Amino acid sequence: MAFKRHIDHLPIIPKDAKEFNVVCHYCIVGCGYKAYTWAANKQGGTAPDQNVFGVDLGKQQAAETVAWYAPSMYNIVQQDGKDVHIVIKPDRDCVVNSGLGSVRGARIAEMSYSTARNTQLTTARCSRQAGMMRSTLWRV
Repeated sequence: MAFKRHIDHLPIIPKDAKEFNVVCHYCIVGCGYKAYTWAANKQGGTAPDQNVFGVDLGKQQAAETVAWYAPSMYNIVQQDGKDVHIVIKPDRDCVVNSGLGSVRGARIAEMSYSTARNTQLTTARCSRQAGMMRSTLWRV
């Protein structure tokens, strides 16, 4: 069963968001991703000079727009002890993946630890008889 968060809207990445190059850690291929972080109480605007994409988000975007990202590419995490928005999306300039994201890699942000989204594992689970998952202690 797949985990799916219900997010009614995604924030617009502001022009002054911090940008980082990251590599997917799920396999040995080494696909490139861009990570953007900015303060949790801030958001970019629809005007080209107000968002990191430099496009007018008030207009219909083309199907292959660089300004698109999925809810699975977004989260709220802590950076330097403060809540920040984070978007991790495939890097179009990376020669390895050319802007394409794998099923796992495109969820790096969603799978990041977040107190705001309650993504911390609180109970260890292990498989017992008949394939049923049961709660267990953290210690062996």
